[in-house]
Amino acid sequence: MSEAPQGGGPAAEFAEVWEMLDSLPRSTGSGDLTATTLDLVAAVVEQDAPARNRAGWQADWRRWLAPTAIVAAALAAGFAAGRTTAPDADEWVLQNLPLVRHLDLVREAGSAKFLEEVARKRYPLPVRPGPRPPEARQEEAREYQAALDRLRDELAGSGVAGADLAARREAVMALAAEEKVELDQAVTAFRGLSGAEQRMLVATAAALVDPARPELREAALTWHRWLAVTRPEDRPGIVDAGTEKRLDWLDWYAGRGEGRPPQRPREWERDRRGPPPEGGPPRGPDGRPRWPPPPRGGPPGRGDGEPPPGEGPRPRPPRPAVTGGPGADGPGADGPPAAPRAEIPAAPR
Repeated sequence: MSEAPQGGGPAAEFAEVWEMLDSLPRSTGSGDLTATTLDLVAAVVEQDAPARNRAGWQADWRRWLAPTAIVAAALAAGFAAGRTTAPDADEWVLQNLPLVRHLDLVREAGSAKFLEEVARKRYPLPVRPGPRPPEARQEEAREYQAALDRLRDELAGSGVAGADLAARREAVMALAAEEKVELDQAVTAFRGLSGAEQRMLVATAAALVDPARPELREAALTWHRWLAVTRPEDRPGIVDAGTEKRLDWLDWYAGRGEGRPPQRPREWERDRRGPPPEGGPPRGPDGRPRWPPPPRGGPPGRGDGEPPPGEGPRPRPPRPAVTGGPGADGPGADGPPAAPRAEIPAAPR
């Protein structure tokens, strides 16, 4: 084989051969040969496919067996742990039963901060329409105090388990159908509150039953009386308001709002100011002041010109006769009286 020319390569030696091959006519493959080749390839694939699929499925099954078992075991362990650690719904209701049963009372009081402001400002009692004896106010105060006493007694036994929870469960089961519905509504309302609101209500309930803070109970009673004189449809909005809005509402309706004169204490509110000063009006058995009636110029129970009881109307005294001047009863200095006026007949119809 001759050496390659300088500056050439192995391909340069076959340059003439490539040129000769390019000059030859191109040939095409037979269609039958191509179809036969494809059929042979398809037959081989069909013979090997079941074995490959079976082997692949067995390999996939073995590969996913361990992860599937791990996931199932984790789910079972999580479910068991959740059932063990999650609090029982019925037990939660029984633990918080005192607060749930008195939810309206505690929500009405609001917060300890609000009650402290009411006690500090010493709001007067509201003016109710119509006469209201002191016995009604005293009965209202007794009922409110009785509700607070029940809340205190039930809170004293909260947070315990065992026999007390069993007794509460039996008490709940013994409730009437309507009472159970009300309790269920209270539970739903309490669960619907946020965590901060629930903690605030717990603190308010503890402050209401604290024996060292009687001024808060007095403030809660005052606020309860103010709510009692409002329209029923307005009370939910007032109760749901915050401390500042409640105080603004009280300032306005108690007469302390800007541009409103303060209310004058009524007779049934004077008891809050203590006993009357020395020399004041006497008080009756009910503690109300007995002001003397104003003088009327006659015996008690009779006015001027009134007949005694059971004597009928008093006769009027005769009018003295006029002896002279216009309208005299007889002839006077001005002559005889004027003749009577003649009647004018009516016109015929």
